[in-house]
Amino acid sequence: MSKSKWLERCVLAHPDLTLCLTEKAFSAAYRHVFRSRKDSPEMPIWVDDDADAMMHTLSEGADILACIVCLDDSSVGTLSQLVALMAHEAQHVVQEVQRQHNALPLGDDEMECRLLDHITMRLMESYMEQTNRPDKLPRRRAGSGHR
Repeated sequence: MSKSKWLERCVLAHPDLTLCLTEKAFSAAYRHVFRSRKDSPEMPIWVDDDADAMMHTLSEGADILACIVCLDDSSVGTLSQLVALMAHEAQHVVQEVQRQHNALPLGDDEMECRLLDHITMRLMESYMEQTNRPDKLPRRRAGSGHR
């Protein structure tokens, strides 16, 4: 069984955040969140057929327990597409936290941007770690640049 690596427990105050690149990983994370409940809610679909990624909010009443970002790794083409997908899903996390808990003061754009930046960075780091890809772009060799 794959163990979920929870990415953030301090910035979002309460909800945990993780990235799942497979349906199996999503299932494990889902079971982990509801492990102490005998009758957990039905598990939602991992990623819709017409989507490359989805963010799931697992909650109990008004309390957000976890935000799980699911990414179909086969849909990732370029680095810029990956970054755009991660930023998109990170924005959903920020919106959910604001909606559920008013965690950020309304109108505090700088705080929201910093949180979005941080969540996107953590998701990217997790992706690089899970896929064993380097966290830096390869350096161009001298003389290999375009003219």
